[in-house]
Amino acid sequence: MGNTSWTDLPTTQAVVVLDQAAPSTDRGAKATHSGKVFVPRGYDMQAGDRITWQATHFTVYGLAMGDMDHPLTGDDFGWKWYQIKGGR
Repeated sequence: MGNTSWTDLPTTQAVVVLDQAAPSTDRGAKATHSGKVFVPRGYDMQAGDRITWQATHFTVYGLAMGDMDHPLTGDDFGWKWYQIKGGR
């Protein structure tokens, strides 16, 4: 398969919300964090992308949540969110 090379995503505003750290089963990491990253709607992010936040690398999982106008009012809140997981 060869080596994987990563390309940085363009810088954007983001809000990271992490759950409580859990002990890691990986030999290289001391703990893992799961959580959410909120980014502006229209920002090109997808499952499998990697982000760095506070010197920790996180992987994006699943599809964007909240990437739609409000179903009753039609308001656009301007943000969507993804599940993330990383280790330190």
